[in-house]
Amino acid sequence: MTKRIISYTIIIALSASLAFAGSKVGGSVVNTAVGNNTAISAGEKNTATAGSVNVKESKVGGSVVNTAVGNNTAISAGKNNTAVAGSVNIEDSKVGGSVVNTAVGNNTAIAAGEKNTAVAGSVNVKESKVGGSVVNTAVGNNTAISAGKNNTATAGAVNIE
Repeated sequence: MTKRIISYTIIIALSASLAFAGSKVGGSVVNTAVGNNTAISAGEKNTATAGSVNVKESKVGGSVVNTAVGNNTAISAGKNNTAVAGSVNIEDSKVGGSVVNTAVGNNTAIAAGEKNTAVAGSVNVKESKVGGSVVNTAVGNNTAISAGKNNTATAGAVNIE
């Protein structure tokens, strides 16, 4: 009986680790998306994120806080495109403090074509080490449009790569 309980505990712990996509957050992850958040993705291996928090294979010492109040839109079409609006994206990084993003309204990101990225009212930390905190406040009417091949558009955002 004791061996079965230990086995089940190990399985549950591994399942919880997979749910966090290989990440560790010392504090909390808080996302508040009030309304009118839209994400559309079409094509192959595309990602559209609106009013969201994405933490992948990263370590954050503090908390991750995202507040997207309204009218955030992300549209991605084509191949390997990413559109992000009112979001926090942390990938393959180490942040010693907290990451705070506040996008109040009317943030729009559109990416079309091949391997394009459009970011609006967001914080992006990729393959980086940040000793302190990252704070971004985008109040309204931020627009990022990317079209063509291998393009990047950023509006009201912090990009650390």
